[in-house]
Amino acid sequence: MAAETLLSSLLGLLLLGLLLPASLTGGVGSLNLEELSEMRYGIEILPLPVMGGQSQASDVVIVSSKYKQRYECRLPAGAIHFQREREEEAPAYQGPGIPELLSPMKDAPCLLKTKDWWTYEFCYGRHIQQYHMEDSEIKGEVLYLGYYQSAFDWDDETAKVAGVWDRERKGSGLQMRALSRRG
Repeated sequence: MAAETLLSSLLGLLLLGLLLPASLTGGVGSLNLEELSEMRYGIEILPLPVMGGQSQASDVVIVSSKYKQRYECRLPAGAIHFQREREEEAPAYQGPGIPELLSPMKDAPCLLKTKDWWTYEFCYGRHIQQYHMEDSEIKGEVLYLGYYQSAFDWDDETAKVAGVWDRERKGSGLQMRALSRRG
């Protein structure tokens, strides 16, 4: 029993000796035990610190914990090889394009979604609006969240990447205007 207590004390002192210098230097290199208990994957924390940005290898990924602690993770060779095989195997999509898939919505009725106080109305090719309903009647002002301006060119890769979006004309949460309901 005394041997177990002595071993426990020595381990505690060893852990304190490892963590105390790091906490005295502003926490650089500190080890958060709570974070280790939350790990969902098998990991090995190496004893030597790594300088950020030094490694340029393709098998290294930089991740941050919920405590903003940065880690350099080296992926196993099998994981990288498996991912590359899956990318090569995936055939290109050969079906109809986005405009063709959305075209039936042109003649369809508007889509409605009620969430708590508000009802949202999406009318393809026309507008998106928000209003409050009581007893199947619109009460108060109708807020237009956006208007349809023109068809998006889905083949324009630069527009997809850049996220080109004219908020002034199409509306946004910051620029909503209350307008009277039009028939």
